Amino acid sequence: MNNKRSFTLIEISIALLVLAVGLVSLLALFPVGFDASRKSSDFTEVSTLVQGKLEELKRDGFASLANSSGTFSSTIYNWSVVIVDISSDLRKVTLTVSWTRRGINFSEPFVTYIPKYVP
Repeated sequence: MNNKRSFTLIEISIALLVLAVGLVSLLALFPVGFDASRKSSDFTEVSTLVQGKLEELKRDGFASLANSSGTFSSTIYNWSVVIVDISSDLRKVTLTVSWTRRGINFSEPFVTYIPKYVP
């Protein structure tokens, strides 16, 4: 009688099946990671652009802000600005950015307050 231990064909087939299921599951995570990376990149770009626009509005000052709204757009992003008087010395500026990526609409509001500066 032969006492050598070895794997049977069934054991090898099951091991290969488990390995294949694991690899397919792992590969399915890559598109999810790429999509999350793209969304993160979009939000970072939007935040940087909005920060610049809000700084322009702050630089122009309280007097240049009318109680109004407006829209403007770039190749990817659509912007809307709403300026509301909170009091005689304070204005609320809401800048909302919207864009479409892969057929999904995204919209993100950014709010700042601009006080009346009296030296």
